[in-house]
Amino acid sequence: MKVLITGTGGMGAHISKVLIDKNVDTSLYGTCRQTDAISKIVDIDKVEMHKGDILDSAKLESVIKDNDIDHIIHTAGPRATQCRNHDYTNDSETGIRVHTMGTSNVLEAARKLGVKRVIYTSTGSVYLANKVHPPDGTFIKETDAVVPFDSSDIYASGKVACEYQGFNYAKAYGIEFASIRMAHVYGPWPGEMGRGRSVGEMIDAFLNDQEITVEEQVAQWTYLYDLAEEHYAALVSPNLKYEIFNAGSGTISGLSDVKDILGKKGDVSKIHVDTSKQGSKKFPFDMSAAEDKLNFKNKYDLEAGVENLISWYSKE
Repeated sequence: MKVLITGTGGMGAHISKVLIDKNVDTSLYGTCRQTDAISKIVDIDKVEMHKGDILDSAKLESVIKDNDIDHIIHTAGPRATQCRNHDYTNDSETGIRVHTMGTSNVLEAARKLGVKRVIYTSTGSVYLANKVHPPDGTFIKETDAVVPFDSSDIYASGKVACEYQGFNYAKAYGIEFASIRMAHVYGPWPGEMGRGRSVGEMIDAFLNDQEITVEEQVAQWTYLYDLAEEHYAALVSPNLKYEIFNAGSGTISGLSDVKDILGKKGDVSKIHVDTSKQGSKKFPFDMSAAEDKLNFKNKYDLEAGVENLISWYSKE
């Protein structure tokens, strides 16, 4: 197996580490703007690094062909906050094109060059349950409704469009395809990161006895290590044709809970969580499909993730 990971951010770096640790021939394709950050996650001497734009179909196809790539994990794309704020390098159109046309380029390259399987990094933001709340106690399943055509969430709509493309190519051309709908991400990563960076910032302040105030975020916090492992599980799963898998911890918690965990380890009088703003209601994922079809189970609940992140920051 020879795998190309598109996207050279935190998700791509962590997936590449999982693959390298399992002796999988691994290449990374992307902007390569954060090479120093990647090197703190994985030994980059063991990864083929290819600088290129996901919108450059010719370059992408050349890398796939020249490296005999037969599997692709497609993580490349702007973060949710960049799309929703129309702030992808101050150009919202580019952000949309990176998602939709970038995915189109990956799938078309896979079709033309005989790539067997494409794993797509999607998001739990696609679920309608985030906007129209189901009853309490509900666990979101992969078969639940996604955002409608009149949604104002550009990020979620773009991800759904990419999933549709993947299913189209799977059914029309026989390319194996799986979409991994990720929950709220946090974990070790010294590079650019979305809202999940708050957990690391709290831990860094705690370790260095610094004052910090963060805005409360109630979410399905899911550790980067688990998310990377689930991508690998989808990559190697037998008899996969076209599937969607939830990727989340299965529990809802907040930054106040992170503070409570830190409080078991020391003084948190300088760690402040602003709970004045009421966020939208969150619902956890049903993870039974990943357990049944991928033989995958998360290893990190919030406490284990925070403890592991403390260890990581202590070594930095």
